[in-house]
Amino acid sequence: MTTRSISEAEGSKYKLILETLFQFSENWKPLMKMSEAVEAIWQNALSDLSPEEIMAGRDRCIRELKYPPKIKEFLDRTIPKDIAPELMRQQSDANADLIMKDLDQYHQKMSKLSDEDLPQRPPRGGLHAMPMPPHVRDEFRALFSRTKV
Repeated sequence: MTTRSISEAEGSKYKLILETLFQFSENWKPLMKMSEAVEAIWQNALSDLSPEEIMAGRDRCIRELKYPPKIKEFLDRTIPKDIAPELMRQQSDANADLIMKDLDQYHQKMSKLSDEDLPQRPPRGGLHAMPMPPHVRDEFRALFSRTKV
């Protein structure tokens, strides 16, 4: 692929993203305001997608959403409906595996400790009041002298 064809492909993707944003702003007229910053954010977020994924996300957003999509909602809709549940299940399985691994490590760590290693409550009467700094004491006195019950 030459440099020119890469830049043409990027240019067509750029135009496709702008067209998508235009369609969103037309579909949700009062709710979606366009600006250069919004365009730049969407361009950056969708730069890794293929034109087919962008079109699929656009079409599903327009069909399925009541309000303008956030980028995450758009990206979720670039995945075909029949594949999405499987991907979500795989991700949740991976998250569950990580959580279980963390719990196992914590359990092993805690089971190695004896009662003497664990922090103990201080003995009864072992706690003593800490002196209050004079400026804090003065503030409290001023506050309580103003307060009427």
